[in-house]
Amino acid sequence: MLTENALNQAQKRASWIERTVIAGAIVLILFIMLYRLDQYPSPWYDEGAFLKVAKNLASNGIYADYSSEGNRYLGPVVSTGPTVLLPIAALFKLVGVTVLGARLPMVVYSLLLLWLVYRLSRRVGTSVGIAALTVILVVVSPGVNFQFYGRVVLGEVAGIVFWIAGLHLWLRTGRLRTLGLVGVGILLGLACITKLQYALFILPAVFASWMIDLIWYRQRDWRYFVIPGAVAGTLAVGWLIFAVFVLGGQESAAANWQAFRGAGSNAFSLDLANMRQTVEFLNGELVFRGLFLSGVVYGLFLAIPRSPEGQRWSMIAWMMVFASAIYMLSIADWTRYAMPALVLAALYLGHLIERMMGTAGELAGAIRQYIRTGTSSSTLLAAVLFVPVLTLLIAGGGIAAISAAFRQGEYQMAYQTADYIRQSIPPDAIIETWDKELSILTDHIFHYPPQIVEIELGTEKWRGGDSIIGTYNFREYVDADYVIVGPFSKFAGVYSPEILEGYNLIETVGYYDIYQRVQTP
Repeated sequence: MLTENALNQAQKRASWIERTVIAGAIVLILFIMLYRLDQYPSPWYDEGAFLKVAKNLASNGIYADYSSEGNRYLGPVVSTGPTVLLPIAALFKLVGVTVLGARLPMVVYSLLLLWLVYRLSRRVGTSVGIAALTVILVVVSPGVNFQFYGRVVLGEVAGIVFWIAGLHLWLRTGRLRTLGLVGVGILLGLACITKLQYALFILPAVFASWMIDLIWYRQRDWRYFVIPGAVAGTLAVGWLIFAVFVLGGQESAAANWQAFRGAGSNAFSLDLANMRQTVEFLNGELVFRGLFLSGVVYGLFLAIPRSPEGQRWSMIAWMMVFASAIYMLSIADWTRYAMPALVLAALYLGHLIERMMGTAGELAGAIRQYIRTGTSSSTLLAAVLFVPVLTLLIAGGGIAAISAAFRQGEYQMAYQTADYIRQSIPPDAIIETWDKELSILTDHIFHYPPQIVEIELGTEKWRGGDSIIGTYNFREYVDADYVIVGPFSKFAGVYSPEILEGYNLIETVGYYDIYQRVQTP
């Protein structure tokens, strides 16, 4: 009886701790995701590139990027899909073009992702509290940088939403019917459409899971893998064909395909130095305080048994392997490319922590036993190992995330530049720039370097190609009244003093230099 009462009390304490953890996590997450949503981070180049497509669709009914000379296809039209841009365009149509309106759908996606991470963690057998801890690990880890990427308009978070939803459905116990397998394929396909590069790890992982089932597990029939893979692949390829040859059909199909291939070649490389840099990031202190590799090894360990449970972990493991490989092969070393692998690493770590530390009641009992007898259990030793690391990770990451949400000052430069444009530049003037966020903050007329110049810039920056400085002269394309050289323009370096001859610097707003053409008498 005493043992039963003690167990009941331990379970009540564990339940109370879990509820407290979840309540605290919800408050922290909502603050991180919503506070100063329109101000942090400052609108920036990549975000502006995608939002221009949504603005064009809302204003003109055309799914394309644009410049002063007309519509442009490919580029942001392909790299981030309609699952992101269509909801934003709908909001633009209803309430106008604003950064806040654009980011609200991304916050919805982000919150949905965290809920799906929670559900997936529960599906693989963790308790409520550990599932909540898994979510917290995703939110506060500096390597994931969720308070940044969960707010801005990019395809990564939304793509992971569809991917995790498909994986969650795929891992259901028991056999899925054909309709369920088609549903898995649709969700995985939407992930590929949302972020096209996700197809490079999702589709190979599905195929590898099928092959390992034939060789090792022998738990499923071919339909369990072929149907989701075929549906997902059809959606991904279908969207690519539609974007390149139908939406982009106003130009030469061969030229469109060549431009797409050129952009794709700038995304990945077998450069060993770059691969070493990505590996160092994954195993550095920014990623779960250096526990990434421990989580991955644990996940592979779980996949060894020839059982339904082992096979489910194997399906997750193949996703992890290919997602990590895609990041390690990425040329730019943009950490957002690592997000799929980091989400799964958090899942592994949550499961590992629970298996090593047990429930809160078991830990409390282990502490009492050590006080009375001096005998330490594996649960207590695991707590000694993990609690300090988790405390530093959660406290440090949480403080950094809250601090980031509070930041202001330099993050207002884009808005201040837009205010200057509205107040001081005539609405019919043509402005040359490479800072696309300005098209979202104002309705002035902008000209941007052609997409081929952007491909050449990628070749220079990420593949060691020839410098593009001096190769692009905006005067050959447009008779600009003003030139604005902002953060991305300075990164590209195309607006050299020689190119700007005949223009006077009239204003500087933070990183944005504004030039006006010299008026001839």
